[in-house]
Amino acid sequence: MEKSALSPSRGHRVHEFPELRLKEIHEPPYRIIYEYDEGQLHVITIVHFKQRYKA
Repeated sequence: MEKSALSPSRGHRVHEFPELRLKEIHEPPYRIIYEYDEGQLHVITIVHFKQRYKA
């Protein structure tokens, strides 16, 4: 997670919701879903790889 805080553009779009500004990084066995806005990184949720994210 520290790497994302230093470089928030590193993550990629959340494939379940491509229209939202959410990004994710993988930290096996988890997906860390976050939003980066106005210089702040907000963790939305942490989901196990075997689960689908449902907003």
